[in-house]
Amino acid sequence: MPIGVKCLFTAAVVLVGILIYFIDPDADNAGPDWLWSGGKKDPFRNLICREDGTLRKQTKLSIYLWFELVLIIMWLDF
Repeated sequence: MPIGVKCLFTAAVVLVGILIYFIDPDADNAGPDWLWSGGKKDPFRNLICREDGTLRKQTKLSIYLWFELVLIIMWLDF
């Protein structure tokens, strides 16, 4: 992959990371219950959100780690 594309992609990932920083973990981030196949009991929803819709502690950290993993894979050219 050309270096210019890598730099552009890195800038986009950094911008998304900055936007994720401003997510309020105490707000209802889960959205309406009908978006989830299991409603409030959906297993994937319960991994990232509590019953009241607020984010769990590890959610933002895990999003940042996924973005870092994507960048590492992209720069190493597997």
